[in-house]
Amino acid sequence: MADTVVTAGLSIATLLILARIIAPEDFGKAAIILGGTQLANLFVEGLFHDALIQRRDLTTSIAGAALAFVLTLATALFALPAGLFAVFPNILGAEQAWLIIGALFSLLFTGPIGVSNALMRRELEFATVARASIIGKLLGCAVSIAIAAMGGGAFSPVWQYTAGAIIQCALIVPSALGRLKVNARFASLGPLLRFAMPYALMHSLVAARLQCFMLVVAALLGLRDAGFINVAFRFTNTAQSALNTAFNNLTFPLLAARQDASHRDLVKAFQISTKLITVGALPAFVGLSLVAADCIAVAMGADWGATVPLVAVLAAGAAISFLRLSSSVLLRALGHVRFSFWNATFHLVVILGGILLLRPARALDMVLWWITPTIIQLPITWVIVLYVARIGLKRQITPVIPAVVGTVVMAAVILALSHIVADHAAPVRLAVKILAGGVSYGLCLLILDQDIRRILAQLALQFARQLRSKRRTRQRFCCMINGSEISTLDEQYRTAAHHSIKMSVAEAEALSRLLARRIVEHAGKPDIIVGLANGALLPTTICGEEIGIPARIVMVRRNGSRYKQDLLRLKEILHVPTSWMTTRPVRYLSSRFEEGFSKLETAEQSFGFLVRGLHVAVVDDCIVTGRSIRHVADRMYAQGAARVTIAAMCWTEEGYGGSMKEGPDVYLHRKIQWYPWSNNSPHRNRYLAWLDERCIAPWT
Repeated sequence: MADTVVTAGLSIATLLILARIIAPEDFGKAAIILGGTQLANLFVEGLFHDALIQRRDLTTSIAGAALAFVLTLATALFALPAGLFAVFPNILGAEQAWLIIGALFSLLFTGPIGVSNALMRRELEFATVARASIIGKLLGCAVSIAIAAMGGGAFSPVWQYTAGAIIQCALIVPSALGRLKVNARFASLGPLLRFAMPYALMHSLVAARLQCFMLVVAALLGLRDAGFINVAFRFTNTAQSALNTAFNNLTFPLLAARQDASHRDLVKAFQISTKLITVGALPAFVGLSLVAADCIAVAMGADWGATVPLVAVLAAGAAISFLRLSSSVLLRALGHVRFSFWNATFHLVVILGGILLLRPARALDMVLWWITPTIIQLPITWVIVLYVARIGLKRQITPVIPAVVGTVVMAAVILALSHIVADHAAPVRLAVKILAGGVSYGLCLLILDQDIRRILAQLALQFARQLRSKRRTRQRFCCMINGSEISTLDEQYRTAAHHSIKMSVAEAEALSRLLARRIVEHAGKPDIIVGLANGALLPTTICGEEIGIPARIVMVRRNGSRYKQDLLRLKEILHVPTSWMTTRPVRYLSSRFEEGFSKLETAEQSFGFLVRGLHVAVVDDCIVTGRSIRHVADRMYAQGAARVTIAAMCWTEEGYGGSMKEGPDVYLHRKIQWYPWSNNSPHRNRYLAWLDERCIAPWT
């Protein structure tokens, strides 16, 4: 998500620079040519992307065949127009021909990018993908500005796209070459094509709306008006697309996880998603619509004044579209993917049908027709959600009310200030309006929305707790973690008898950091840490932080552990002293109880992460029989892990059934102690506070 935000910022910054160098007609030419290229790119870069990520039995041979297929398709799409221009050089003119060839040249690189990105994301290497995307976009923007400064005109936006693709390909493809075995056995791609083609067609239909719209605008109004409209679209749609991606990434998992839950939970998740989207997006785009004149004057200069009403209308349309975004995400999460197809079809038919019938003579009228389907679709989408998800209109609209009221107040403040600061310079007007509008909107939300007040209070409390915890830990244990006392602590636990030490949270953190270092020393740096709930919540988190790798928690336990949780709650209700529970007879009965209820139970959804080709370190607090941790290790191998390292704070032979005979790869000591997460530990409340500070929920 971070790369989407950064690349959106780079695109807007480059647009503002180019707007001061090249003419609107050049933007119009580049928009039409790049639009067609990006439409073709959906079948080159995007054809196999999702299918390669989701296919379970993916092999290097299939990935190589996918790469060969997209390269063949890209070569054909590039060679056919190039050959046509070579045979008929005057068919479009030299400038247009070279613009088209330059844009289509990018397809030779976007195909390998799509396959490589899918393979890297499949292996959780998101940082590599993001880094290549950001560097490619940055250098592409630099090339574009350089060409514009040399008088390149329309070639500047075209080569921004092509140069970015070339650089990104050079960065990302070498990282994935070792996982590819290029071959031309296209017959093996049958299942992938059957999965990918409907999505590619749907995405192409969605993208075709803007491209067809720009072609019609250029035909009816000319390249100059097409350039103004293109700049207005790029100014608003870049930010809109970035927010769309961010909100989709945040809300889709939330709603998809509730599709099999109770209706009440689904409604609650939908209302949270709706409020999250509208609170963030509605004031941003309504505010942009109101300050468009000052914003364009400051960012692009007086020559682009014609884009002011266009940006204002498009920003208002974007605000309306965010009112229905949560409903669209909900329908997709519930499996109604054809809704997006019919939505795009309706949009395309209404826009093109209305424009071709009425033939508007102004760019503003064209843009008004563009947002008309969005306005019509808002109530239709609410009705569809009412029918499909059984969420009433009142429940759909209620979460929107605080953001709408706050936005109305913000708009009133900005309009009132427009007359007061009218005589000041454009930057001053813009700064005053943004500041006053933001403050008024924030105050309205605090007054109207109790959820916002509660969230802010929780964030403030959590921040204060973290500060206190870090200060206390740093003051008390910095010498232990960084000095020689860590060896003393390790020696103390290695020589202690069973159940003789009540380990504190800070000592558990120090020993977990020592365990992380031992893992790296013994097996090298792993790619991901996987811990078992609930005993390894703290060790796994600390090991991940110490090594600097992702940490995941899987839910595996003996069914006796669940019954012990119930007994613990009963103990707390009856106020049974903890000292009674630590006596030898009670501990003996507890071990016999666990022996009788030793069947493993798992939460399958906790294994929903990718480990194919990775070195996985599986961590637990204490290994007795080793059944749980061996089960997790076997699951990691079954999911494609290249190597699994088993680590534990304690490996003991005390307990039922004997210990894991071959032993873990890494361990610290051989005696069981009272860990802070033990049910009878005097430090358990501090441990629960530690979990709360880090927003970690134990498995109950």
